[in-house]
Amino acid sequence: MNSLPAIKKITTTPVTRHFKPALAVRGARSTHAHSTYLIVCVELEDGTRGYGEVSGTKNWSGEDAESAESAIRSKIGPSIVGSKFSEVREISQLISGSIDRSYFTKAGVNMAVWDAAGKFQGLPVHKLLGGKHRSKIPVKISISGDGHEIEHGIEEARKSGFSKFK
Repeated sequence: MNSLPAIKKITTTPVTRHFKPALAVRGARSTHAHSTYLIVCVELEDGTRGYGEVSGTKNWSGEDAESAESAIRSKIGPSIVGSKFSEVREISQLISGSIDRSYFTKAGVNMAVWDAAGKFQGLPVHKLLGGKHRSKIPVKISISGDGHEIEHGIEEARKSGFSKFK
């Protein structure tokens, strides 16, 4: 891999997505009717930008957009911004060692670094990772509730293009 320019800065943007009521995830402790994702942008010295996403849900992973933004600003960013790197693996090791846990947050930053590396080299990320292994990825959706709620949820999910359910 060619030596990467130093990481100039990391910025984040929260984006909230509200679900159709029939697709809200209901649990014993809460109902999950929306998600706030954190879009991560890693900008290299030469202006190349890579993007990643943190999709933590507080009730499930213990992370959310707010905690991710704080971790990136206070721990992850200072460990990688301004450093020169020859490989993404070096950056990934620094990201991993910068903070305990926060797996979704670290993955979102790592995703943005890989995206920037691919753009810098003019290659799709799958080539950097060893090659394309499939042309489609099936996506499932979680449906919850009782009786009619599940039937209605599956119907709404099918209308939205889903064919796999949990």
